[in-house]
Amino acid sequence: MRRNIQVIENRVTTLEELKTSINVNIESLKVVVTSLETKNFITTIEPLKDEAGKEIGYKITFQTGESITIKHGNDGIDGNDGIDGEDGIDGVDGLTPIIGVAPGEDGIYYWTVDGEFLTDNQGEKIPVTGPQGDPGEDGKDGINAITPQLRINHITKIWEVSIDNGQTWTEMKDANGDFINATGGARSSR
Repeated sequence: MRRNIQVIENRVTTLEELKTSINVNIESLKVVVTSLETKNFITTIEPLKDEAGKEIGYKITFQTGESITIKHGNDGIDGNDGIDGEDGIDGVDGLTPIIGVAPGEDGIYYWTVDGEFLTDNQGEKIPVTGPQGDPGEDGKDGINAITPQLRINHITKIWEVSIDNGQTWTEMKDANGDFINATGGARSSR
């Protein structure tokens, strides 16, 4: 029983680390799109290494001096051999949503999930960057764009997205309208 609990705790820790890594990569993607739109080009790409000298990712620096970090994923830790039991029914593979960006018909880049535009509660596409502020000495600052955040609901184990800095969360669905279960169990269309 304790071993089963430890296995579950290890899986939850791995999923939390995955969520954190995904959110960092989403932020990095936003910086890349902003740099494209403002013609702020990459000046250096430096490999990141751990204490042992193994490459673990890259640091990308832009003309403005702003930089992003992109890390490679980690291999999971091998588990202990268990006692053989009866064969069970094959489970459904878990699904990780693919976050991306795509230009809209207006030339503005918008957030996508699994290739479909991410929309707000009014059905409007969510731009990666905010609109430019008014030019001139008395101009107003531009509005900050929304960066979606992902998490796995600790109770339902379904992927969720927030488009308001984590104030509210919406369960994510795949192209068939089924909720995306992070643990590979059955999905439903609640």
